[in-house]
Amino acid sequence: MPDQSIIILKISDISYDGEYKYSSGELSQELVRSVSENGILQPLSVFSENDKFRIITGHNRYKAALENGVQEIPAFICDLNLFDFNSFVLMKNYHNQISPVNKLKYIYNFKVTDLQFLKKLNVPVAFTDLERCSRILDLPAEIIDYLDIKNVNYKVIEKITGLDACNLKILSDLIKPVQMKINIFRDIVSMLSDFSRFGIACDFSDIKFESLKKYEDDVVGRMKTLRFPRLSASLEKSGAILQKYKNSGIEIRLPEYFEGNSISFRFDVKNVNDFNRKMTSLQNVKMSDIEELLKLL
Repeated sequence: MPDQSIIILKISDISYDGEYKYSSGELSQELVRSVSENGILQPLSVFSENDKFRIITGHNRYKAALENGVQEIPAFICDLNLFDFNSFVLMKNYHNQISPVNKLKYIYNFKVTDLQFLKKLNVPVAFTDLERCSRILDLPAEIIDYLDIKNVNYKVIEKITGLDACNLKILSDLIKPVQMKINIFRDIVSMLSDFSRFGIACDFSDIKFESLKKYEDDVVGRMKTLRFPRLSASLEKSGAILQKYKNSGIEIRLPEYFEGNSISFRFDVKNVNDFNRKMTSLQNVKMSDIEELLKLL
């Protein structure tokens, strides 16, 4: 429990790098304005660690103070042992308030090796190695921040650690100007992973940020052209064939980016007569069209 008295700490004496706190958005400007006008009204809760103080509660108040240039912050000093702190971390995890990358920060900073405890944190065994945690946390700051803010999962983190230095820098540069959508980020990581494996060179320095959607479309479009050089031509060839049968109520599905060895057919049926019509249309599908689509795979 915290002491009853409040002490004033220099902001430089507080250790903070985003641990234990998952935020789904930017810092509230209302909080920033409140701190600017009134200071920190509710003291932080901290505990002592290696001549510094680590935040337990009050991460956003701390960030708002930093943004306002505040030099001193009121705080409660908590007498907290590692067992208590572990319990606190588990509670945050239970309420989904700690991102995967911040779990790795916690594992590394506190040299946690208790596999039973890590299992409760839902950390995959492959990520419990301290050396591996260190390599992940050495990723560029822009990437670490994005992984935290967007709550990026371990599967994507795994792919990022497999990128070569060139593609890692590209990823860092691409996310600097924007907080792109997580599904776009995953696609970009996946394609950069392919670039690393296949030795594909790429340059995005000419793509300027005008709006989030245009920026995402331009980046992903460039990547798809590089990753799938036949994509545009294949889309053009397949488009006319697919549309012809779609007008008859039959949808022909191709594997994403034409990477696969089979195509599938889909149609919806409302009644028996509708079924008979669709089956007739299916029988009228030209073998030459199917052969042409299969050649594109």
